Amino acid sequence: MNLQYAAEASASQLQTPWLEKRRKFFIRQVVSEFFQAYELYHDLYQDFCHSYHFALLEAKDLSQATTIALRTRLLEQLTAMLGAETCRGLLWRLKDLCHTVWPESERQKNVLGSLVDWLIGSLFHEAMKLKENLYLLNNYGPSVFPADQDTGPEQMAYGTQSFSLSKVIDTPEVFRRIAVDTEQQVERIALSFGRAIYLLRLMMPSFAENELVVRLLVEKEKVVGEIWGESLESIFNDMFCGNAPYGFCTAANSYFRSQWYHQSQAIFRRALQIDTQCQEAVIKLIQLEAITRDIDEQFGKTAQ
Repeated sequence: MNLQYAAEASASQLQTPWLEKRRKFFIRQVVSEFFQAYELYHDLYQDFCHSYHFALLEAKDLSQATTIALRTRLLEQLTAMLGAETCRGLLWRLKDLCHTVWPESERQKNVLGSLVDWLIGSLFHEAMKLKENLYLLNNYGPSVFPADQDTGPEQMAYGTQSFSLSKVIDTPEVFRRIAVDTEQQVERIALSFGRAIYLLRLMMPSFAENELVVRLLVEKEKVVGEIWGESLESIFNDMFCGNAPYGFCTAANSYFRSQWYHQSQAIFRRALQIDTQCQEAVIKLIQLEAITRDIDEQFGKTAQ
């Protein structure tokens, strides 16, 4: 399904079964794209911290020439995340997708979803401001307009004497304020990501019936552990009322229906490791043993 089309669906479509038929898919995409956006911004933030906060710079000021390489990297990373109106980037698409899944008309029905929508929208707009500030620092910073710059003779034709730029505007102070705002924006976006992470974690039990989300959690287990600091078993225990094996079986059945038999087999085994009496896992593993044996005999191990 074209996510760009989904994000730009008309308001009339959103009031029909069109959205409900695809809601589980869209929610899965929200979680998936949020994981991707978080990882990208985490890398950006780590770069910022190590290159700026922890660097042995004499002056902690993003308007200084010593930070040009860092500012350039940050601008490139943000540009890739945001994209443009004609080619929207990951964070832009995620913002639109959240508006689709949790429209304004449903705010009273799903408070947590509406909060996630608001936070992602806030993240997007803050990132746009950050991008603009970095652009200003890189292209119109103190190195371009030094405080003692002379206007030169170009105005002499109009009878104006040359004068120092500092008499018109205090450029160092202007760019210092932009630099301070830029640093604060980097931190505010990181804080907003943290809040969105927390809210999504609170929402996980409401996604228990969405096998697409459950399977995604298995596929992104490493990221899940890094983001929430919990094991997948712990999260499934919360989602399925203390029955983590059921969560693994849900994901395994999704793989089974997609004919990813070896992957299904591996996940059913994980359910059995937690509960050796899990009947569903026992029965399905016997069935899968026969299926995978036939596949391996016909196509070899590479069929996995």
